[in-house]
Amino acid sequence: MILPPAPSKSARTYDALRGRIIAMRLRPGARLAERELCAELGISRAPFREAVCRLAQEGLVMVVPSDATFVNPIVMRQVVVGHFMRANLEVPAVLLASQRAGKADLRARITSSIGWRPRRKRAMPMSPLH
Repeated sequence: MILPPAPSKSARTYDALRGRIIAMRLRPGARLAERELCAELGISRAPFREAVCRLAQEGLVMVVPSDATFVNPIVMRQVVVGHFMRANLEVPAVLLASQRAGKADLRARITSSIGWRPRRKRAMPMSPLH
């Protein structure tokens, strides 16, 4: 079996930093201390900077040249717009998919996604006839 290639250091760093930002372990307005984070993650500055560039492109951090990198504040308008978009795209998509799929296909997908397995029926003990 061929395994997919391991993610790069910059990809792992991006995932780690993004996870901390999303989980609020790196709070809005917090300064990203490059040296400390590199030491903590066991990486050099290059993968850190590549990860920061990706985070900046996504709007999660703000890079101030010749100064520092900061976690961007949460903008409630963006949160509301994002929630609105998800509610108006995901619900109709699920409804459409459920209409197009057959019952057996839906049952298989649902049980597969939640890891459900049907219980075995136990044999009923035979009771003596009186």
